[in-house]
Amino acid sequence: MALRGCWAVRGAAVGALAGAALLTAGTARAQQNTFHLDRLEVPGSPDDGLVLFRPATQERAIVYAQLGLGLSINPLRMSDIIQTDPATLRASQANAITNQFSTYMSAGFELLDHLTLGVTMPIAWEESGNLQSFNSSFNPHAYTNYQTTGPAVGDLRLDARYVLLRSEDRRWALGGQLSVFAPTGNGSTTNFGGDGSVGWMPMVTAEYTPVHFLTLVANTGVDFRPDNSINDPAARSGSSKNGLGIGDEWRWAVGALLPLAGGKYRLGATIFGQTGINSDQTIGTTAFTRQNSPIEYDFEGRMRLPMAGWEHWYVGLGAGSLLAPGYGAPDFRAVALFGTYFVIEDTNPQSPDARAKTKPR
Repeated sequence: MALRGCWAVRGAAVGALAGAALLTAGTARAQQNTFHLDRLEVPGSPDDGLVLFRPATQERAIVYAQLGLGLSINPLRMSDIIQTDPATLRASQANAITNQFSTYMSAGFELLDHLTLGVTMPIAWEESGNLQSFNSSFNPHAYTNYQTTGPAVGDLRLDARYVLLRSEDRRWALGGQLSVFAPTGNGSTTNFGGDGSVGWMPMVTAEYTPVHFLTLVANTGVDFRPDNSINDPAARSGSSKNGLGIGDEWRWAVGALLPLAGGKYRLGATIFGQTGINSDQTIGTTAFTRQNSPIEYDFEGRMRLPMAGWEHWYVGLGAGSLLAPGYGAPDFRAVALFGTYFVIEDTNPQSPDARAKTKPR
């Protein structure tokens, strides 16, 4: 049964990849692009946190699957889009995107006690918001018409992760990771679904367990994203510098995980943030600007299901808010997780001995 479940999850992962390829090949890029708004990158494997990628693997090879259900309230404020046009800002609603209800579907493998290969597909099925107001003080040539309704398909994330160094007692570990974002959200580039082009993110992960009941985790990396903007953050059109530009970003996260009752339960807390790292004539200056440097916090809990035979199934819940405003940092964020994993069994076991062969059924 476990092996049959492995191949079922593997088939689902292959199907997701095939669907991504069809979406990528069959959708034309919109003329006015927004960007992928949701900052949350759900890792997906069973030892990870809600936000934290861990350099941790199961000793035996496994296949895993996870579904996340997420809600974010006010993830994009009008003040992130309009900075130097007070009349337009006063005439507009406070928030450009007021809510997003999203799913995060993940599947993958852990192999050789070091390697993790995974895929995650984010989709904002429901979305609502407000359009920016327009008046004579706002340059019509620098005005972006975005949409505020869903569904908004995100960009498929493909992960290759490897534990580079690890102590014999597994109290500390260092890992490397490369994530590639396929432009499956091409059809959602006007309603904050996808970035419209391929992106990639190299990252370093580390963890340390100073005492037997607490693990500290840190992630840092650079997200190389295509340039996208709303309005004119670089003042190209003769207007004042006014708009939101998104490009390459430095991302980071730090947190702690506390297992309880022999790992049956786990509590966690995380702080994660980012800032832009480049400046050009499309996105303007993004390094350490208020709108490009959001910071969030998150508290989470996870539990293995207590029923016999369900030890490899778990549920989790996380919730948090912003510490520093910026695009994609909501007033409130909540995510529920449902996940499982199966050990990949030996498909060619040794033959039974002679007595076992002749034993009657």
